Amino acid sequence: MFPVADTKRLASALQTRGMQVEIKTIPGLPHGLEPDRGIIFRAVGEYCLTHLTGKDAWQNYRSIAQWQAKAPPLWLWWLSAVMWAGGWWVWTAKTCVKTQHARTPLSRGELVLRWLAALFAIWALSVTALHRVTPLFAVSDTTSGIARRFLVQPKERGDFEYLVAQPIWRGQKLITPLEHVKLADYNRGLINWQVNDHVYRDFVLSPVITGNLDEQLNWRRPLWEEFYPRIRRENSTEDAARIVVRHLRERVTIVAGSNLPQSVPMIWLKQITDKAGFEIIHVAALRSVGVPARLNSQHQAEFWNGDEWQTAPMPSVMSW
Repeated sequence: MFPVADTKRLASALQTRGMQVEIKTIPGLPHGLEPDRGIIFRAVGEYCLTHLTGKDAWQNYRSIAQWQAKAPPLWLWWLSAVMWAGGWWVWTAKTCVKTQHARTPLSRGELVLRWLAALFAIWALSVTALHRVTPLFAVSDTTSGIARRFLVQPKERGDFEYLVAQPIWRGQKLITPLEHVKLADYNRGLINWQVNDHVYRDFVLSPVITGNLDEQLNWRRPLWEEFYPRIRRENSTEDAARIVVRHLRERVTIVAGSNLPQSVPMIWLKQITDKAGFEIIHVAALRSVGVPARLNSQHQAEFWNGDEWQTAPMPSVMSW
């Protein structure tokens, strides 16, 4: 709100009178703090929580996403309406006067139409079960073969074959690789930059970031839904990467400590991690919007700018 020089003179005057003063300056930001306004306000909130609650503030921290995950499912709210409608129908059926009509035999055409309707209904239910039930089974040669034949589009089969051939899917549900293939391919057709097949498969399509045996792989959809609307008009990976890390820091707190989440789904749910975990979810967020990304030898996120690997931009404020 005031020039930095004036603010420093004020701080000096307050310090000479025995007051504790701390100045945090972020060079280059305008009066409105844009585009880092959201990051700064989150940092202010983190500062307030730490100083008002104490050193153990982050051990008991619960994010908004965790509160939302505890919300009851929507069908519970519909249940009362369904029960009321059912009761009304039963009451109407009992009280209305039914007129008896003599039953006439069905004609040949009517019988044929009824049989056709029944066959089409069975066929529709079978196709629905194939698409809804099969992905819930674990990845195996059988389920992969069914998916390859019925669930994967022809243009996606090469990517699907590449993905399920990796040993990472042992014990995983088929829906996870299917979602990675479908969503990554869909996103590839929307972005405004080109990525060759080798880089795309290893650093966009692949959900493997750390390579740990217990790595959780089902992270693409929530990140894509959150980040893609913000970068959809960008024409380069550099511009998209800056937007991604800015919004990621607006959602995720970075603190030092133990027992902090390190997997992408848990970091996104709890909205808190350490610096190492932030680098992991940083890579996942970039991949979710089609920016090739990986962890380098120093465990730092980097992205492919079209010509070479480049260190990914960091948020303007890591912590207060």
